[in-house]
Amino acid sequence: MTRSIAVGAARAFPAGTATRADASPFRGRHRRLARGERRRPLPTTTKALARPRIAEEAAGDGDDAARLARELEAMVESTRAAGAGARIHVVAFSGGVDSSLVAHVVHRAFGAGDDDDDRSDASPRCVAAIGVSPSLPQSQLQIARDVARHIGIPLWELRTNEGDVPEYVANDGESCAHCKNTLYSTLRAVAAAAAAADAEAAPSDVAPSAEQHVVLYNGTNADDLKDPTRLGILAAAHHRVESPACHLDKTRVRRLARAAGLPNWNLAAAPCLRSRLAPGVHATPEQLGAVEAAEAAVRVALNVGPTENMRVRVMSRAGDLALATLELDASRVQEVAVGGDAFDVVSAELGKRGMWLSDVRAFESGSVAKRSSFAEEEEEDDGDAIAWSSLFLGFAPSVASFGAAPGPLERWDAEQCEIALAGGDAFVVSFGTTWCGPCHVLEPELETLAKLTWEFDDSIAVAKVDAEASPAETALAGRLGVDAYPTTVWMRHGREAHRVEGALPAAALVQLTASILMDDEVAEVARATRPELFAPVPLEPF
Repeated sequence: MTRSIAVGAARAFPAGTATRADASPFRGRHRRLARGERRRPLPTTTKALARPRIAEEAAGDGDDAARLARELEAMVESTRAAGAGARIHVVAFSGGVDSSLVAHVVHRAFGAGDDDDDRSDASPRCVAAIGVSPSLPQSQLQIARDVARHIGIPLWELRTNEGDVPEYVANDGESCAHCKNTLYSTLRAVAAAAAAADAEAAPSDVAPSAEQHVVLYNGTNADDLKDPTRLGILAAAHHRVESPACHLDKTRVRRLARAAGLPNWNLAAAPCLRSRLAPGVHATPEQLGAVEAAEAAVRVALNVGPTENMRVRVMSRAGDLALATLELDASRVQEVAVGGDAFDVVSAELGKRGMWLSDVRAFESGSVAKRSSFAEEEEEDDGDAIAWSSLFLGFAPSVASFGAAPGPLERWDAEQCEIALAGGDAFVVSFGTTWCGPCHVLEPELETLAKLTWEFDDSIAVAKVDAEASPAETALAGRLGVDAYPTTVWMRHGREAHRVEGALPAAALVQLTASILMDDEVAEVARATRPELFAPVPLEPF
């Protein structure tokens, strides 16, 4: 079932942030073991969803259907546990292999009775939702429709208005974050309205808000989390979007999609059209339409198959003329050598769309993407708080300084946390899970905080707890009132001093820690030594 919803209808709902559950105060306080007794950090992407695959690969099994089926079942069970209690489950869907795998998993977990004619008022609803705008190629929209129909999941087609956001159109390096923020706001608002209607049809004694009835999912994978150009992950953290595939690399996603029988398991990636534009080339409907038309023409001219990569990149504009680069799989680049017939054909096709072909090179994912540097932010700083979409980017140098070596961020199990809770020292602890995308976004920010406290006040511990590592950790999180991930808590003198649900940048974590847990003199020394971590930033997720 495909449902198209006009932009006017989407705008009728408040497009704000996700509802935050009331925080229950901690009872107790903690400090775990002496600094010299730290355990080695555990791997951050084991446990839960990854456990079945790791165990079986270690046993030397082949990559066979039975093992992949067990891994898919483990994903379904973990997703079912993560989304338990919600009335509506919405997958941010593109028709690509990542979001298709997630849609398959979510549909298996919650999709019984998806059709309105079959679904009872009390049963949960499971849908895929795709944002429709000039940045979405029509060919990809059709693929999304076909894949959703194959899975059996209803598809909502929602008009999104990222083109009304000046920062998105400016395309100065952060358009992806603004686009995803618009998408998730629209998805949550429309889904919340649908959940509210369902709740009215099936009233109960428990009446959570409509937004608390909604869980959003996306197709973020493990490779995406390592890619600094994927700024949409910041918006996902802001909107608390679940990422069931965040422990899987792209190759594993494709294998599981094939095992699940998805028809697009081997199709080439098809990101939004805005990703073809170099920073500074405005993302106008006209420019996006020209890129879409140019790529369609090149596919026909060169007979580029659906499993092959091809991009028409707009590198710059001068008046009505755009300077373009063609990217193809490396094995095909020589076919379009400068001066050859194929080059002339492609040049003519691009010329019809106001583009001049300047280069042909090997395909590279995200080759024109750019991250804003903190130096640029400092030059433009007017004394106001830095925009939320830039917060995580500004402190990348301090995060990167950790490299792959274990840092001072501790990993605690339930017993260690209980020991710490019985003490009275200052500490910061963050509860998360392996399947939580925002938790992965938060981890390097916590590493930066841990490094700072290690250097300036090593009496303050900074730790993570995997809330689903075992029943003991799950029980501990429940007892402490943790019902959203990530949840970061500051403890002092045996009481909770502050908590934040959602991901924050390192600067916000540092400033909260300095104001809540550090002595004034120590905080001043830290401020003088690391002024970049004390730049004005919002201290709560937006």
